[in-house]
Amino acid sequence: KKSQSPPTVLRRPRQFAAAGTMSAFHRASMAMTLGSSPLDGGGAFRRTGASGLRGAGERTMMGGAMGGLGGLAPQINSHGMIQQVEQTFKQWVSGNPKGRSELWKAWHVIDYNGNGRVSLAEIDKWVVENFLQLNNKPALMRAYKASAAGEQDGFIHKHEFPVLLRNVVYFNKLWAVFGEMDKDNDRRLTFDEFSQGLNLLGLGSMQRDARRIFDQLDTNKGGIILFDEFCKWVASVQCPVDSKVYDAYAMQ
Repeated sequence: KKSQSPPTVLRRPRQFAAAGTMSAFHRASMAMTLGSSPLDGGGAFRRTGASGLRGAGERTMMGGAMGGLGGLAPQINSHGMIQQVEQTFKQWVSGNPKGRSELWKAWHVIDYNGNGRVSLAEIDKWVVENFLQLNNKPALMRAYKASAAGEQDGFIHKHEFPVLLRNVVYFNKLWAVFGEMDKDNDRRLTFDEFSQGLNLLGLGSMQRDARRIFDQLDTNKGGIILFDEFCKWVASVQCPVDSKVYDAYAMQ
C-alpha cells in the first residue's frame, strides 16, 4: 500500500453538472469513490470535492491511535472475495461513457418512479437481485446510513449513489471478517470468539492483550461486540481495509 499524507476533510459536493458533461461527472465520481477516503466515526466514506482527490487514496495507518496495540496495526483483509463486484463498480464510476451509462442505468432500476431518491428497501431489493454476494443486511444497513447521513429526509439521492456503492463494498469487507470471527452466527462476538479470531485482524501475537482490546471495542460494556461497535473501532484505530480496485493513482 502507498503511504500518503492525510486527506483533506471531506465536504458535501454540489449536484453533478448538466447531464452529458463528462468532465464534471468524472471529477465528482472520482472524488466520492477513490481509495480509502477519510473515515467518520463509523468508518463511512464521505462525499468530497475534487480538491481532496490527491489525498483520498489508500493510506498506511500508523502511530497515534495504534499506540494502545503495542505498535501492531490491525488489518481487514477480505481475500478478494468481492473483487469482481469492486471491478464492476470501478468501471461504473470511471467517468468513461460506458461506465457512466451503466451507473445511471443501475440507478434508474432502483429509482423506478424517477423521484431522484431511493430507500433502504429499494436498494436491498436491487442488491438481492443483482449482487447476491453483497446481501449482508448489517453491512448494507450501515452503508445506507453512512451514505445518507447528510440528508434530512434520510434517503439516498442520485448524486450519492457512487458513495453508496463504495460504502457497500467497504462495510461488506468488514462484515466478512466479523462473520469469520462470529462462530455461532448470532451477529455478535463474545470474548472467546474475539480472542480466537485475533489472527484474522493480524493481531495473533497479542493474545495476552485480548481482554484489553476487547474492552476497547465493547463501548457499551455489554460483554459482547456488535457489528456497529466493530465498525467504529476499525475507524478509531485507523485500521486499513484491503482495496485492490479503488486506488487513487489508477484513476487520476
